[in-house]
Amino acid sequence: VVFIHVVSALALIQWNPELVHTALKMFRVHVSTELLAFEGYLVEAVDGLVFAAFSKASDAFRWIARCLQTIKNLPWPEELLAHAACEELVTVMRNEALGGHLEEVVLFRGLRLKAGVDSGKMRGEINKLTGRMMYRGKVVTRASRIAGAAGTGQILASSFVWREYEETAETMEKPGSLSEEEGMF
Repeated sequence: VVFIHVVSALALIQWNPELVHTALKMFRVHVSTELLAFEGYLVEAVDGLVFAAFSKASDAFRWIARCLQTIKNLPWPEELLAHAACEELVTVMRNEALGGHLEEVVLFRGLRLKAGVDSGKMRGEINKLTGRMMYRGKVVTRASRIAGAAGTGQILASSFVWREYEETAETMEKPGSLSEEEGMF
């Protein structure tokens, strides 16, 4: 399972509720669309939180890595980008593939995310009001806590998830496989 938190969501909502709710909707639509390529299930998406479940821990890890990389490309409103918590942050890196030339790399642009990933057994039940699956159990609590401990732009994963990712990374050729650039976070 994965928990994604939008960093400083509450402070941003207090700053400009209408603008930030629009940005949060963009975020939810984006991560939900990316979810399809990784065969994940959207459990919950409210304000600055997304909770998703996967049958494979490696897919969960690859999905959130993809989301962190691609969210920078969304057409964020200029007013949002003017806020210190959402401004574009660029660094310069040497690209050996281009003969060692220096190039600008966007680290952050728009809403900033952090995530926690864990895997294990959990209880699933259908919510009688929404008809959607709800998941409960220690793994859900751990993933939430792992996400809380992550820093801006970080994906923290339990050791089990990381081992599974390492074991499958070399053999899997799926949409969203981590490229060298995506693996740098």
